[in-house]
Amino acid sequence: MPDYSSCAIASGFTKSCRDQIGGIKTIYLTELNNKSTLTYSSGLIATFTLTSGKKFWTFEVEQATATASDDLKPNAANGSLYYEHKLTMPLVKRTATMSHVIKLIAQNDVMAIILDQNGLYWLLGGINGLKMQDSTSPFGTAMADKNGYDLQFLGMESLHALQVPSNLITTLTTPA
Repeated sequence: MPDYSSCAIASGFTKSCRDQIGGIKTIYLTELNNKSTLTYSSGLIATFTLTSGKKFWTFEVEQATATASDDLKPNAANGSLYYEHKLTMPLVKRTATMSHVIKLIAQNDVMAIILDQNGLYWLLGGINGLKMQDSTSPFGTAMADKNGYDLQFLGMESLHALQVPSNLITTLTTPA
């Protein structure tokens, strides 16, 4: 019989009051190469530093437009599992400068920190990075249509999204 002691269930789940809300307020991006140290325990980041002079860049998104997930992908036949980190980042107002920034993002593997509507920060792509997928830059048809960008990112990680303590955000968004 196999030894399952290293993956024994250690806790359960108790329903609590309904006080969670969905949505993303802000997205922060940096190149995966900028990571200097990252340690974590039980899904919470303990230490996270970037190489000298590097930082996470802030991308503000309109309310109720951005999405993120870390979907569990088990394969019973192979005895494996991983998490698929997905991020959809819509940006409004097309500019030449932003088009250039998006090209640079697409050329790199990136890490993303999202600030959700509950005030919690989550790291996506912290180990292997996120890669930009097919994305669109609609000009719109009617005058009220979107003229901007719809960026799609995908990553495969051995861990679910890690929670980033809020006290680390100022350090991570200021050049090291």
